[in-house]
Amino acid sequence: MSEMITSFIGDMSAGFFIRQTVVICVLFVTGFFTAAVSYGKKAGLFEILISFPVGLSIYTLGSFLLITTGIPFNMVVITVLCLTVVIICAVILSRRAYWKELSVGYVLLTLIAVLCISVISTSGLLPVSVSNDSLYYYHMYPNALTHNGGLRMQFNVFLTDVGQASAILNTLPFVYGFDEGFGIQAFMNINTLLLVIFSLFEKCRERFDKKKAVIVTAILTAVLICSMPYIVMTEWVMSNGYFMCYMFICVLTVKRYENEAEPGNDGRIEGAFIMGLLFTMMALLRMEGCIAALILLLCFSSLKYPGKKLFTVFLVPILVSTVVYDIRIFLFMKIDAPYTFLTPLKAIIQMAAIAGISVYVIFIRDRIRNMADRYTGAAVITFLVLANAVLFLYDRILYIENAKAFIKNLSNQSGWGLFPMLITGVYVMWFIARSGKTGYNETYWDLCFAAYLLTAIAVSFARDDALRESIADSGNRVMLQVTLLAFFAASMRVISLISNDGTADDDNIKNITDQEENRNG
Repeated sequence: MSEMITSFIGDMSAGFFIRQTVVICVLFVTGFFTAAVSYGKKAGLFEILISFPVGLSIYTLGSFLLITTGIPFNMVVITVLCLTVVIICAVILSRRAYWKELSVGYVLLTLIAVLCISVISTSGLLPVSVSNDSLYYYHMYPNALTHNGGLRMQFNVFLTDVGQASAILNTLPFVYGFDEGFGIQAFMNINTLLLVIFSLFEKCRERFDKKKAVIVTAILTAVLICSMPYIVMTEWVMSNGYFMCYMFICVLTVKRYENEAEPGNDGRIEGAFIMGLLFTMMALLRMEGCIAALILLLCFSSLKYPGKKLFTVFLVPILVSTVVYDIRIFLFMKIDAPYTFLTPLKAIIQMAAIAGISVYVIFIRDRIRNMADRYTGAAVITFLVLANAVLFLYDRILYIENAKAFIKNLSNQSGWGLFPMLITGVYVMWFIARSGKTGYNETYWDLCFAAYLLTAIAVSFARDDALRESIADSGNRVMLQVTLLAFFAASMRVISLISNDGTADDDNIKNITDQEENRNG
Protein backbone atom coordinates (compact mmCIF):
# COMPACT_ATOMS: atom_id res chain seq x y z
CA MET A 1 0.00 0.00 0.00
CA SER A 2 2.80 2.41 0.92
CA GLU A 3 4.45 1.75 -2.45
CA MET A 4 1.20 2.59 -4.25
CA ILE A 5 0.86 5.87 -2.32
CA THR A 6 4.50 6.76 -3.01
CA SER A 7 4.03 6.02 -6.71
CA PHE A 8 0.86 8.12 -6.85
CA ILE A 9 2.53 11.07 -5.12
CA GLY A 10 5.52 10.87 -7.47
CA ASP A 11 3.32 10.73 -10.58
CA MET A 12 1.19 13.63 -9.37
CA SER A 13 4.28 15.73 -8.61
CA ALA A 14 5.74 15.01 -12.04
CA GLY A 15 2.46 15.93 -13.72
CA PHE A 16 2.48 19.46 -12.35
CA PHE A 17 6.22 20.13 -12.48
CA ILE A 18 6.14 22.82 -15.20
CA ARG A 19 3.94 25.24 -13.25
CA GLN A 20 5.82 24.54 -10.03
CA THR A 21 9.13 25.16 -11.80
CA VAL A 22 7.93 28.51 -13.12
CA VAL A 23 6.69 29.57 -9.68
CA ILE A 24 9.99 28.57 -8.05
CA CYS A 25 11.96 30.59 -10.60
CA VAL A 26 9.71 33.63 -10.16
CA LEU A 27 10.04 33.45 -6.36
CA PHE A 28 13.81 33.21 -6.73
CA VAL A 29 13.95 36.25 -9.01
CA THR A 30 11.74 38.21 -6.61
CA GLY A 31 14.02 37.35 -3.71
CA PHE A 32 17.16 37.99 -5.77
CA PHE A 33 16.14 41.54 -6.69
CA THR A 34 15.11 42.26 -3.10
CA ALA A 35 18.37 40.92 -1.66
CA ALA A 36 20.41 42.83 -4.25
CA VAL A 37 18.77 46.10 -3.23
CA SER A 38 19.14 45.38 0.49
CA TYR A 39 22.78 44.23 0.41
CA GLY A 40 24.06 46.57 -2.29
CA LYS A 41 27.64 46.00 -3.41
CA LYS A 42 28.07 43.21 -0.87
CA ALA A 43 25.60 40.95 -2.66
CA GLY A 44 27.42 37.74 -3.56
CA LEU A 45 26.96 33.97 -3.53
CA PHE A 46 25.53 33.94 -0.02
CA GLU A 47 22.90 36.50 -0.98
CA ILE A 48 22.04 34.45 -4.07
CA LEU A 49 21.55 31.39 -1.87
CA ILE A 50 19.04 33.20 0.36
CA SER A 51 17.10 34.59 -2.62
CA PHE A 52 14.51 31.82 -2.72
CA PRO A 53 13.76 31.93 1.04
CA VAL A 54 13.41 35.71 0.69
CA GLY A 55 11.08 35.39 -2.31
CA LEU A 56 8.97 32.79 -0.51
CA SER A 57 8.80 35.12 2.50
CA ILE A 58 7.63 38.03 0.35
CA TYR A 59 4.81 35.92 -1.10
CA THR A 60 3.85 34.53 2.32
CA LEU A 61 4.00 37.72 4.37
CA GLY A 62 2.37 39.73 1.59
CA SER A 63 -0.50 37.24 1.54
CA PHE A 64 -0.61 37.30 5.36
CA LEU A 65 -1.06 41.07 5.19
CA LEU A 66 -3.93 40.64 2.73
CA ILE A 67 -5.87 38.03 4.68
CA THR A 68 -5.45 39.71 8.09
CA THR A 69 -6.57 43.11 6.84
CA GLY A 70 -9.52 41.71 4.89
CA ILE A 71 -8.20 42.53 1.40
CA PRO A 72 -9.32 39.83 -1.09
CA PHE A 73 -6.67 37.16 -1.48
CA ASN A 74 -6.43 35.78 -5.00
CA MET A 75 -3.96 35.14 -7.81
CA VAL A 76 -4.28 38.59 -9.38
CA VAL A 77 -3.76 40.58 -6.18
CA ILE A 78 -0.81 38.60 -4.85
CA THR A 79 0.84 38.41 -8.30
CA VAL A 80 0.54 42.18 -8.72
CA LEU A 81 2.02 42.63 -5.24
CA CYS A 82 5.06 40.45 -6.02
CA LEU A 83 5.57 42.06 -9.44
CA THR A 84 5.43 45.49 -7.83
CA VAL A 85 8.26 44.48 -5.50
CA VAL A 86 10.33 43.24 -8.46
CA ILE A 87 9.71 46.40 -10.52
CA ILE A 88 10.58 48.75 -7.65
CA CYS A 89 13.77 46.82 -6.92
CA ALA A 90 14.70 46.75 -10.62
CA VAL A 91 14.27 50.53 -10.88
CA ILE A 92 16.46 51.09 -7.81
CA LEU A 93 19.16 48.75 -9.11
CA SER A 94 19.14 50.35 -12.56
CA ARG A 95 20.28 53.59 -10.95
CA ARG A 96 23.24 52.01 -9.21
CA ALA A 97 26.49 52.01 -11.18
CA TYR A 98 27.84 48.72 -9.83
CA TRP A 99 24.69 46.87 -10.96
CA LYS A 100 25.40 47.81 -14.58
CA GLU A 101 28.81 46.12 -14.28
CA LEU A 102 27.26 42.77 -13.35
CA SER A 103 28.25 40.01 -15.74
CA VAL A 104 25.42 38.76 -17.95
CA GLY A 105 27.06 35.34 -18.01
CA TYR A 106 27.04 35.20 -14.22
CA VAL A 107 23.32 35.98 -14.14
CA LEU A 108 22.52 33.40 -16.83
CA LEU A 109 24.56 30.74 -15.04
CA THR A 110 22.67 31.44 -11.82
CA LEU A 111 19.28 31.20 -13.53
CA ILE A 112 20.26 27.94 -15.28
CA ALA A 113 21.34 26.46 -11.94
CA VAL A 114 18.03 27.51 -10.35
CA LEU A 115 16.10 26.02 -13.28
CA CYS A 116 17.96 22.70 -13.05
CA ILE A 117 17.45 22.40 -9.28
CA SER A 118 13.77 23.34 -9.62
CA VAL A 119 13.25 20.66 -12.29
CA ILE A 120 14.82 18.05 -10.02
CA SER A 121 12.72 19.26 -7.07
CA THR A 122 9.42 19.08 -8.94
CA SER A 123 10.05 15.99 -11.05
CA GLY A 124 8.82 13.52 -8.45
CA LEU A 125 12.24 11.88 -8.12
CA LEU A 126 12.67 12.95 -4.49
CA PRO A 127 10.71 11.00 -1.84
CA VAL A 128 8.11 12.71 0.34
CA SER A 129 6.19 11.66 3.43
CA VAL A 130 2.64 12.76 4.27
CA SER A 131 0.43 12.35 7.33
CA ASN A 132 -3.01 13.40 8.56
CA ASP A 133 -1.68 16.80 9.58
CA SER A 134 -0.19 17.21 6.11
CA LEU A 135 -3.62 16.62 4.61
CA TYR A 136 -5.75 18.78 6.90
CA TYR A 137 -3.52 21.66 7.97
CA TYR A 138 -1.33 22.06 4.90
CA HIS A 139 -3.60 20.94 2.07
CA MET A 140 -7.28 21.34 2.92
CA TYR A 141 -6.91 24.56 4.92
CA PRO A 142 -4.73 26.34 2.29
CA ASN A 143 -7.21 25.19 -0.35
CA ALA A 144 -10.06 26.68 1.69
CA LEU A 145 -8.11 29.95 2.15
CA THR A 146 -7.62 30.22 -1.60
CA HIS A 147 -11.21 29.27 -2.42
CA ASN A 148 -12.72 31.76 0.06
CA GLY A 149 -10.21 34.52 -0.61
CA GLY A 150 -9.41 35.06 3.07
CA LEU A 151 -10.19 34.08 6.65
CA ARG A 152 -13.61 32.79 7.67
CA MET A 153 -15.11 32.08 11.10
CA GLN A 154 -15.84 28.55 9.95
CA PHE A 155 -12.10 27.82 9.90
CA ASN A 156 -12.09 28.11 13.76
CA VAL A 157 -9.50 25.53 14.89
CA PHE A 158 -7.32 26.18 11.84
CA LEU A 159 -6.97 29.79 12.97
CA THR A 160 -5.74 28.89 16.45
CA ASP A 161 -3.73 25.70 15.81
CA VAL A 162 -1.91 26.37 12.54
CA GLY A 163 1.03 28.69 11.90
CA GLN A 164 -0.55 30.97 9.32
CA ALA A 165 2.67 31.44 7.36
CA SER A 166 2.86 27.66 6.83
CA ALA A 167 -0.73 27.56 5.62
CA ILE A 168 -0.25 30.56 3.33
CA LEU A 169 2.91 29.31 1.63
CA ASN A 170 0.98 26.10 0.94
CA THR A 171 -1.63 28.13 -0.96
CA LEU A 172 0.87 28.40 -3.83
CA PRO A 173 -0.37 25.17 -5.50
CA PHE A 174 -4.00 26.31 -5.39
CA VAL A 175 -3.30 29.90 -6.41
CA TYR A 176 -1.25 28.90 -9.46
CA GLY A 177 -2.89 25.59 -10.29
CA PHE A 178 -0.41 22.79 -9.72
CA ASP A 179 -2.41 21.05 -6.98
CA GLU A 180 0.43 20.16 -4.57
CA GLY A 181 3.60 21.86 -3.35
CA PHE A 182 6.01 19.01 -2.72
CA GLY A 183 8.45 20.55 -5.20
CA ILE A 184 8.44 23.89 -3.38
CA GLN A 185 9.52 22.24 -0.13
CA ALA A 186 12.07 20.05 -1.92
CA PHE A 187 13.64 23.15 -3.51
CA MET A 188 13.75 24.85 -0.10
CA ASN A 189 15.49 21.82 1.37
CA ILE A 190 18.11 21.72 -1.39
CA ASN A 191 18.58 25.49 -1.15
CA THR A 192 19.16 25.27 2.61
CA LEU A 193 21.57 22.35 2.21
CA LEU A 194 23.62 24.43 -0.24
CA LEU A 195 23.68 27.22 2.35
CA VAL A 196 24.92 24.78 4.96
CA ILE A 197 27.66 23.50 2.64
CA PHE A 198 28.70 27.03 1.65
CA SER A 199 28.85 28.17 5.27
CA LEU A 200 30.78 25.09 6.40
CA PHE A 201 33.31 25.63 3.63
CA GLU A 202 33.72 29.27 4.65
CA LYS A 203 34.37 28.26 8.25
CA CYS A 204 36.82 25.55 7.20
CA ARG A 205 38.62 27.95 4.89
CA GLU A 206 39.25 30.28 7.83
CA ARG A 207 41.36 27.52 9.41
CA PHE A 208 42.57 25.15 6.69
CA ASP A 209 44.02 25.23 3.22
CA LYS A 210 41.60 24.73 0.34
CA LYS A 211 42.10 20.97 -0.07
CA LYS A 212 41.61 20.19 3.60
CA ALA A 213 38.62 22.56 3.75
CA VAL A 214 36.93 20.67 0.90
CA ILE A 215 37.53 17.31 2.59
CA VAL A 216 36.22 18.41 6.00
CA THR A 217 33.18 20.07 4.43
CA ALA A 218 32.39 16.96 2.38
CA ILE A 219 32.62 14.66 5.42
CA LEU A 220 30.45 16.89 7.61
CA THR A 221 27.87 17.27 4.82
CA ALA A 222 27.72 13.49 4.36
CA VAL A 223 27.07 13.08 8.09
CA LEU A 224 24.19 15.55 7.91
CA ILE A 225 22.39 14.16 4.86
CA CYS A 226 22.68 10.61 6.24
CA SER A 227 21.31 11.49 9.68
CA MET A 228 17.79 10.30 10.45
CA PRO A 229 16.32 13.60 11.81
CA TYR A 230 17.47 15.48 8.72
CA ILE A 231 15.93 12.87 6.42
CA VAL A 232 12.68 12.88 8.41
CA MET A 233 12.39 16.67 8.45
CA THR A 234 13.19 17.20 4.79
CA GLU A 235 10.90 14.49 3.46
CA TRP A 236 7.90 15.19 5.69
CA VAL A 237 5.34 17.58 4.21
CA MET A 238 4.84 19.65 7.35
CA SER A 239 5.61 23.12 8.66
CA ASN A 240 8.41 21.75 10.84
CA GLY A 241 10.77 21.31 7.90
CA TYR A 242 10.26 24.91 6.80
CA PHE A 243 10.75 26.14 10.36
CA MET A 244 14.00 24.19 10.69
CA CYS A 245 15.32 25.77 7.48
CA TYR A 246 14.24 29.33 8.29
CA MET A 247 15.54 29.15 11.85
CA PHE A 248 18.97 28.06 10.62
CA ILE A 249 19.02 30.74 7.92
CA CYS A 250 18.04 33.45 10.42
CA VAL A 251 20.67 32.45 12.98
CA LEU A 252 23.30 32.20 10.23
CA THR A 253 22.44 35.52 8.58
CA VAL A 254 22.37 37.46 11.85
CA LYS A 255 25.82 36.16 12.79
CA ARG A 256 27.21 36.76 9.31
CA TYR A 257 26.37 40.47 9.30
CA GLU A 258 27.26 41.15 12.92
CA ASN A 259 30.23 43.32 11.94
CA GLU A 260 27.89 45.67 10.09
CA ALA A 261 26.59 46.74 13.51
CA GLU A 262 29.97 47.97 14.71
CA PRO A 263 30.41 51.69 15.47
CA GLY A 264 31.51 53.71 12.46
CA ASN A 265 28.99 52.23 10.04
CA ASP A 266 26.79 55.36 10.39
CA GLY A 267 24.04 53.28 12.01
CA ARG A 268 23.15 51.46 8.79
CA ILE A 269 23.15 47.66 8.69
CA GLU A 270 23.37 46.03 5.28
CA GLY A 271 20.56 43.54 4.79
CA ALA A 272 18.55 44.70 7.81
CA PHE A 273 15.31 44.42 5.82
CA ILE A 274 16.17 40.86 4.76
CA MET A 275 16.97 39.79 8.32
CA GLY A 276 13.70 41.23 9.59
CA LEU A 277 11.77 39.56 6.77
CA LEU A 278 13.26 36.10 7.37
CA PHE A 279 12.87 36.45 11.14
CA THR A 280 9.18 37.37 10.86
CA MET A 281 8.60 34.49 8.46
CA MET A 282 10.16 32.07 10.94
CA ALA A 283 8.05 33.40 13.82
CA LEU A 284 4.78 32.95 11.87
CA LEU A 285 5.53 29.46 10.56
CA ARG A 286 4.47 27.82 13.82
CA MET A 287 2.08 28.80 16.61
CA GLU A 288 4.92 28.50 19.10
CA GLY A 289 7.24 30.22 16.63
CA CYS A 290 6.80 33.67 18.20
CA ILE A 291 8.17 32.52 21.57
CA ALA A 292 11.05 30.65 19.93
CA ALA A 293 11.85 33.77 17.89
CA LEU A 294 11.89 35.96 21.01
CA ILE A 295 14.32 33.62 22.78
CA LEU A 296 16.57 33.61 19.71
CA LEU A 297 16.42 37.41 19.73
CA LEU A 298 17.88 37.33 23.23
CA CYS A 299 20.67 35.20 21.79
CA PHE A 300 21.15 37.80 19.03
CA SER A 301 21.56 40.44 21.73
CA SER A 302 24.87 38.76 22.65
CA LEU A 303 26.22 40.08 19.33
CA LYS A 304 27.25 43.64 18.40
CA TYR A 305 23.84 44.88 17.21
CA PRO A 306 22.62 48.05 19.01
CA GLY A 307 19.48 47.57 21.10
CA LYS A 308 17.38 49.95 19.00
CA LYS A 309 18.35 48.05 15.84
CA LEU A 310 17.29 44.78 17.44
CA PHE A 311 13.95 46.38 18.21
CA THR A 312 13.29 47.96 14.81
CA VAL A 313 14.63 45.10 12.67
CA PHE A 314 13.26 42.10 14.59
CA LEU A 315 10.70 43.06 17.21
CA VAL A 316 8.58 45.63 15.36
CA PRO A 317 7.57 43.24 12.51
CA ILE A 318 6.65 40.50 15.00
CA LEU A 319 4.76 42.96 17.19
CA VAL A 320 2.71 44.31 14.29
CA SER A 321 1.91 40.91 12.75
CA THR A 322 0.98 39.38 16.11
CA VAL A 323 -1.24 42.29 17.16
CA VAL A 324 -3.04 42.48 13.82
CA TYR A 325 -3.70 38.73 13.70
CA ASP A 326 -4.79 38.39 17.33
CA ILE A 327 -7.16 41.36 17.04
CA ARG A 328 -8.62 39.92 13.85
CA ILE A 329 -9.42 36.44 15.17
CA PHE A 330 -10.26 37.20 18.81
CA LEU A 331 -11.91 40.63 18.73
CA PHE A 332 -13.46 40.85 15.28
CA MET A 333 -14.09 37.19 14.40
CA LYS A 334 -14.47 36.09 18.05
CA ILE A 335 -13.10 32.62 17.36
CA ASP A 336 -14.09 30.04 19.97
CA ALA A 337 -12.88 26.71 18.59
CA PRO A 338 -13.69 23.39 20.32
CA TYR A 339 -9.96 22.92 21.04
CA THR A 340 -7.23 25.47 20.58
CA PHE A 341 -3.50 25.93 20.94
CA LEU A 342 -3.61 29.72 20.76
CA THR A 343 -6.06 31.13 23.29
CA PRO A 344 -6.70 34.78 24.28
CA LEU A 345 -4.67 34.16 27.45
CA LYS A 346 -1.70 32.77 25.51
CA ALA A 347 -1.98 35.68 23.07
CA ILE A 348 -1.73 38.08 26.01
CA ILE A 349 1.30 36.19 27.34
CA GLN A 350 2.95 36.49 23.91
CA MET A 351 2.30 40.23 23.85
CA ALA A 352 3.70 40.58 27.38
CA ALA A 353 6.83 38.69 26.32
CA ILE A 354 7.29 40.95 23.30
CA ALA A 355 6.80 44.03 25.49
CA GLY A 356 9.26 42.79 28.12
CA ILE A 357 12.01 42.01 25.59
CA SER A 358 11.34 45.34 23.86
CA VAL A 359 11.96 47.19 27.13
CA TYR A 360 15.19 45.23 27.63
CA VAL A 361 16.70 45.84 24.18
CA ILE A 362 15.65 49.51 23.99
CA PHE A 363 16.35 50.80 27.50
CA ILE A 364 18.57 48.31 29.34
CA ARG A 365 20.80 46.30 27.05
CA ASP A 366 23.01 49.13 25.69
CA ARG A 367 23.44 50.64 29.16
CA ILE A 368 24.97 47.44 30.45
CA ARG A 369 26.74 46.62 27.20
CA ASN A 370 29.98 45.33 28.70
CA MET A 371 28.14 43.08 31.12
CA ALA A 372 25.69 41.98 28.43
CA ASP A 373 28.51 40.99 26.07
CA ARG A 374 30.01 38.76 28.76
CA TYR A 375 26.97 37.28 30.46
CA THR A 376 24.07 37.27 27.97
CA GLY A 377 24.54 33.59 27.15
CA ALA A 378 24.58 32.51 30.78
CA ALA A 379 21.64 34.79 31.57
CA VAL A 380 19.52 33.38 28.71
CA ILE A 381 20.19 29.76 29.71
CA THR A 382 19.55 30.53 33.39
CA PHE A 383 16.28 32.27 32.51
CA LEU A 384 15.10 29.28 30.45
CA VAL A 385 16.05 26.81 33.19
CA LEU A 386 14.07 28.87 35.70
CA ALA A 387 11.12 29.09 33.30
CA ASN A 388 11.11 25.30 33.00
CA ALA A 389 11.34 25.03 36.80
CA VAL A 390 8.27 27.26 37.15
CA LEU A 391 6.35 25.07 34.69
CA PHE A 392 7.43 22.01 36.67
CA LEU A 393 6.11 23.50 39.92
CA TYR A 394 2.90 24.62 38.19
CA ASP A 395 2.01 21.11 36.99
CA ARG A 396 4.51 18.45 38.01
CA ILE A 397 2.58 15.52 36.56
CA LEU A 398 2.24 17.07 33.09
CA TYR A 399 5.84 18.29 33.02
CA ILE A 400 7.19 14.87 34.07
CA GLU A 401 5.05 13.10 31.46
CA ASN A 402 6.39 15.46 28.78
CA ALA A 403 9.96 14.90 29.94
CA LYS A 404 9.44 11.13 29.79
CA ALA A 405 8.07 11.44 26.25
CA PHE A 406 11.12 13.44 25.15
CA ILE A 407 13.51 10.93 26.74
CA LYS A 408 11.71 7.94 25.21
CA ASN A 409 11.68 9.55 21.76
CA LEU A 410 15.42 10.08 21.99
CA SER A 411 16.30 6.70 23.55
CA ASN A 412 14.02 4.75 21.20
CA GLN A 413 15.30 6.73 18.20
CA SER A 414 11.83 7.94 17.18
CA GLY A 415 12.95 10.03 14.26
CA TRP A 416 16.36 10.64 15.83
CA GLY A 417 18.49 7.63 15.02
CA LEU A 418 22.04 7.99 16.35
CA PHE A 419 22.07 11.77 15.86
CA PRO A 420 21.75 12.73 19.58
CA MET A 421 24.61 10.40 20.51
CA LEU A 422 26.72 11.84 17.71
CA ILE A 423 26.16 15.43 18.85
CA THR A 424 26.73 14.48 22.50
CA GLY A 425 29.91 12.64 21.55
CA VAL A 426 31.30 15.71 19.78
CA TYR A 427 30.81 17.90 22.84
CA VAL A 428 32.22 15.24 25.18
CA MET A 429 35.34 14.95 23.04
CA TRP A 430 35.68 18.71 22.90
CA PHE A 431 35.45 19.02 26.68
CA ILE A 432 37.99 16.24 27.20
CA ALA A 433 40.41 17.68 24.65
CA ARG A 434 40.05 21.38 25.47
CA SER A 435 38.42 22.22 28.77
CA GLY A 436 41.61 21.73 30.76
CA LYS A 437 43.55 24.10 28.49
CA THR A 438 41.11 26.84 27.53
CA GLY A 439 38.00 26.40 29.67
CA TYR A 440 34.62 26.31 28.04
CA ASN A 441 34.33 29.23 25.64
CA GLU A 442 30.66 29.31 24.74
CA THR A 443 29.92 30.32 21.16
CA TYR A 444 26.94 31.96 19.55
CA TRP A 445 25.95 28.66 17.90
CA ASP A 446 26.12 26.76 21.19
CA LEU A 447 23.91 29.40 22.79
CA CYS A 448 21.25 29.31 20.06
CA PHE A 449 21.27 25.50 20.07
CA ALA A 450 20.91 25.16 23.85
CA ALA A 451 18.38 28.00 24.11
CA TYR A 452 16.13 26.45 21.49
CA LEU A 453 16.23 23.03 23.20
CA LEU A 454 15.07 24.52 26.51
CA THR A 455 12.45 26.61 24.71
CA ALA A 456 11.09 23.54 22.89
CA ILE A 457 10.54 21.76 26.20
CA ALA A 458 8.76 24.79 27.63
CA VAL A 459 6.49 25.56 24.66
CA SER A 460 5.43 21.92 24.37
CA PHE A 461 3.97 22.33 27.86
CA ALA A 462 1.50 24.82 26.37
CA ARG A 463 -0.26 22.00 24.52
CA ASP A 464 -2.14 21.33 27.78
CA ASP A 465 -2.14 17.55 27.33
CA ALA A 466 0.80 15.18 27.77
CA LEU A 467 3.18 14.48 24.92
CA ARG A 468 3.67 10.91 23.82
CA GLU A 469 6.34 8.67 22.40
CA SER A 470 5.91 8.90 18.64
CA ILE A 471 7.86 10.22 15.71
CA ALA A 472 4.73 12.15 14.69
CA ASP A 473 3.95 13.68 18.10
CA SER A 474 3.93 17.46 17.94
CA GLY A 475 6.41 17.74 20.83
CA ASN A 476 8.86 15.45 19.08
CA ARG A 477 8.48 17.38 15.84
CA VAL A 478 9.14 20.68 17.62
CA MET A 479 12.31 19.18 19.07
CA LEU A 480 13.38 17.78 15.67
CA GLN A 481 13.41 21.34 14.34
CA VAL A 482 16.74 21.85 16.13
CA THR A 483 18.52 19.47 13.74
CA LEU A 484 20.37 22.03 11.61
CA LEU A 485 21.26 24.24 14.58
CA ALA A 486 22.61 21.26 16.50
CA PHE A 487 24.56 20.00 13.50
CA PHE A 488 26.16 23.35 12.75
CA ALA A 489 27.02 24.04 16.40
CA ALA A 490 28.65 20.60 16.70
CA SER A 491 30.42 21.11 13.35
CA MET A 492 32.04 24.27 14.70
CA ARG A 493 33.40 22.18 17.57
CA VAL A 494 34.64 19.47 15.18
CA ILE A 495 36.44 22.07 13.08
CA SER A 496 38.03 23.57 16.19
CA LEU A 497 39.24 20.11 17.28
CA ILE A 498 40.75 19.38 13.88
CA SER A 499 42.43 22.79 13.71
CA ASN A 500 43.75 22.23 17.25
CA ASP A 501 43.17 25.84 18.37
CA GLY A 502 40.61 25.16 21.11
CA THR A 503 38.01 27.68 20.02
CA ALA A 504 34.97 27.70 17.78
CA ASP A 505 34.38 31.45 17.73
CA ASP A 506 34.94 33.59 14.66
CA ASP A 507 36.47 36.38 16.75
CA ASN A 508 39.25 34.15 18.09
CA ILE A 509 40.65 32.70 14.86
CA LYS A 510 42.89 33.87 12.05
CA ASN A 511 42.08 33.46 8.43
CA ILE A 512 44.51 30.99 6.92
CA THR A 513 44.03 32.55 3.51
CA ASP A 514 45.48 35.82 4.80
CA GLN A 515 48.39 33.95 6.32
CA GLU A 516 49.13 32.29 2.98
CA GLU A 517 48.98 35.63 1.20
CA ASN A 518 51.36 37.19 3.74
CA ARG A 519 53.83 34.34 3.32
CA ASN A 520 53.62 34.56 -0.45
CA GLY A 521 54.03 38.32 -0.27
